[in-house]
Amino acid sequence: MAQLFTIGAGNCRPRPGRRRGVAALLLCVSVPAWADASSISESCARTGGSTAGVTYTCNALSIGAGEAIGIRSLGPGTVMVAVKGDLRVGAGAKINAGGLESKLFFVVTGLVDLGADSLLSANLTSSGVITTGAHNTVTGNLQTGSAAINVGAYNTVNGNISTLVAGVITIGADTTVNGDLSTASGAINVGDRSTINGSLLSRVAGAITLGSGVTVTGTVGTTYHGSDIGAGAITVGIDSEVQMGLTTNTGAITLASSSKVCGNVITNDGAVTVGANASVCNSVCTGNSGAITVGAGAAVGGNVESAMAGAITVGADATVAGAVTVRQAGAKTIVASAKVGTAMLGNTCVTQAAAVPSTIKIVSRQWRQIFMR
Repeated sequence: MAQLFTIGAGNCRPRPGRRRGVAALLLCVSVPAWADASSISESCARTGGSTAGVTYTCNALSIGAGEAIGIRSLGPGTVMVAVKGDLRVGAGAKINAGGLESKLFFVVTGLVDLGADSLLSANLTSSGVITTGAHNTVTGNLQTGSAAINVGAYNTVNGNISTLVAGVITIGADTTVNGDLSTASGAINVGDRSTINGSLLSRVAGAITLGSGVTVTGTVGTTYHGSDIGAGAITVGIDSEVQMGLTTNTGAITLASSSKVCGNVITNDGAVTVGANASVCNSVCTGNSGAITVGAGAAVGGNVESAMAGAITVGADATVAGAVTVRQAGAKTIVASAKVGTAMLGNTCVTQAAAVPSTIKIVSRQWRQIFMR
């Protein structure tokens, strides 16, 4: 009698009490391998198995320290792991290493804890807090509803990080994120010396704070493009650089000493402070209200303007390439050693803010139903 096999550990294992044979090998080869024998296959119930995809469902899932799990699918098939509880990944575990993150989705109703030195290549959405340890690598998007996302120090995240409603996003020191950070009503905090190769957006309410030595290649905003809402201060730390603009609707903007913004710095209702020896490549302006202070030795490559009500002060040895203009109410003070242009340069208050980001997409009707439960 032909021996029957089950899939596991990247090969075929005989079921007890069956004989080996050529027919068994043919049967083994014909069975699609969706997942190696692992904590997933042993702890979760599997449904599906066609090229359209397979789903694993479990009440909770713990992946052991150092465990390696390879997820493989045929053709366009995708693997969904639905965890109706907590997902805990031990230190040094490797999940889908070398595989495409677009082939693996985790949907978790509890908290997620990725241990130090672990690797995950998947898109992950959770109803609870997501926390990653130090020295982790995540390839894929991380998303919660109203829970916090805490990314540890010395991490690399190749994907977007978002909270849909409320939930603070915290990026540890010396971490690189190759994607956008976004939240509706939560704060965003980026640790010292970290790099965000993307934009930061808190679109309804929530402050954004960049530590010292941070680099952001996109825009930073507490309001989004085309919106007249949003409240939250923006603070750019010492020696940090934002390579595009800063925008708030209601909230102060503070650039610490020796920081740099290559774009416009704009708030509708809130003060703007450009610290000593800081620089802004383009213009600095306020709309309805808000004073503007350009510190000693600071440089502004465009104009400085308050459109309605707001005083402007330009400190000692500061440089403003364009004009300094108070259009309605507010005093204008320019220290004698400052250098200020006499003509307006280009368009003053052109908003540079990110669009509202999209959510993680679940790719089939069955998986959308799981996600909504």
